[in-house]
Amino acid sequence: MRKTTREDEEEEKKKKKEKHGEVNQIKPNQIKSNQIKSNQIKIMVNLRKILVVGATGATGKHVVQMLLDRGDTTVVALVRSKEKMMNLLNLDDDNNDEKNKSKNKKIDNLILEEAAIAELGTEKLQDLTKGCQAVISCLGHNPNFRSVFREGYFVSETTKRLGAAINSNDGSDDDDNNKGGKDGGCRFIVMGSDGITHPDGVTDSKRPYMERFVLFLLRKLLPPHADNEMTAAYLYQQQQQEQQEPSSSPSPSLDWCYVRPGDLIDGKQEKEDDNGDDNSDKKEKVCVNDNEEGYEVFDRPGSLFGGDNTARYDVAAFMTTLATVDQEIWKERYNHKMPAIYQKNKKNNE
Repeated sequence: MRKTTREDEEEEKKKKKEKHGEVNQIKPNQIKSNQIKSNQIKIMVNLRKILVVGATGATGKHVVQMLLDRGDTTVVALVRSKEKMMNLLNLDDDNNDEKNKSKNKKIDNLILEEAAIAELGTEKLQDLTKGCQAVISCLGHNPNFRSVFREGYFVSETTKRLGAAINSNDGSDDDDNNKGGKDGGCRFIVMGSDGITHPDGVTDSKRPYMERFVLFLLRKLLPPHADNEMTAAYLYQQQQQEQQEPSSSPSPSLDWCYVRPGDLIDGKQEKEDDNGDDNSDKKEKVCVNDNEEGYEVFDRPGSLFGGDNTARYDVAAFMTTLATVDQEIWKERYNHKMPAIYQKNKKNNE
């Protein structure tokens, strides 16, 4: 059956419109490459990268949570168990209901690397630290026989390997993305103890005889104490080498800060769901701070027997600040320093 003239005209108009639409339509593959790169650059600028070692520990879990809560940081957490890290952060990839939406959204800027750091090679460590603004180490010995007497000096050994990886990346001119912090290299922030004396022999006040005797015994009898001393000594030696031979140094000086808390305690309230439900499963949860300024920072530690405590949450908050503070403040106040941190109202024993 032949179409009428009117039908022919309508069909012709339809074809013209379709043809016109094809001419003006922008296909995805027609977007200019420089536009894509521009968007990628914006994302990279907004999200700093920070590596957390010892992320599932009693202090490390708080560091990871705080960095995620900032929303401007890509957190790379080195863990032995991804499942444990997810449980500590109250995250679950399989739950997508309304109740868990607020939890799942934090996974976007979290990268979990499942491995034992002692088993990682040099190239892998360089890859993990590449482009990091900071590396935060919350490594420590657990209070059990195996950790104290069988694991050796793994903290200082790991610190040396991480320091070498950071220096390798900061000293490379091949790729600007290797360098971490804005207008500076990667910051290496290490958690220690207020029982560790500054290796320069000047910063800390001379301890009383009894304290020095106790520290001598700890050094000889407990490997973890000697391990922490070797960690601080390594960091200080990096600074000294740069000062003594600046021209012959193949890479920039390692930027570091060794944090010395007092006796670590939990001392914070446990986080609860917004709906007030009391979950039957007794999972270990990240704690919340009930005082944003619950700690004080000093140039040197107090008495070894002063009973000065530090909440793990406060240590994590301070280390997070160190990792994200402006470069000018970092250089002036914290770089190559060993601050002591205690709960508020502690008297500064100078």
